[in-house]
Amino acid sequence: MGEQKAKEEGQLITRRNAMKVLGGSVALSALYLAGCTAEETEKVEQPKSDPDGYPVTKIANLADIKVNEPITFDYPLKTQSNYLLDLGVEVPGGVGPNKSIVAYNRACQHMGCPSNYDDTRNTFFCPCHQTVYDPSFNGSVVIGQGKASLPRILLKVENNEVFAIGVDGLIYGYRNNLMDGDRV
Repeated sequence: MGEQKAKEEGQLITRRNAMKVLGGSVALSALYLAGCTAEETEKVEQPKSDPDGYPVTKIANLADIKVNEPITFDYPLKTQSNYLLDLGVEVPGGVGPNKSIVAYNRACQHMGCPSNYDDTRNTFFCPCHQTVYDPSFNGSVVIGQGKASLPRILLKVENNEVFAIGVDGLIYGYRNNLMDGDRV
């Protein structure tokens, strides 16, 4: 009997009434979103943790860089270890007078173990699962478990100094290279 009274007073929520309300809400939301400009949508989607981009950080003086002797540095966050290396011959993406200086993040792309430079083979070697990377060919995988190249640290040379200016690739363990840490 209570259901009949609620029905007469229009207070009963039926499936049909619920669908009308839900459909109206969806339609109003669509109209609202259609009114947003593309510019406003882009502002919403940009990560708030990366407003300034990558830092420009001095790594070394050209005179201090020796062929086949890696220099370790952190970039773009503290604890993100990288190698700066002069391979002695021109290589893709190389900078400096001979276009032979490159830099790569050390984290293996298989499970994030730090790779080491093997100066007898001129390769990076991950001791955890034996992945080998070739720094003379964009840090690509030669053999092993890694499925992607090592992230390359973008470099520029100014006044005989080498600077890190960005990262080409995603550093293992990060969804964004500049999140979840302190910048250098």
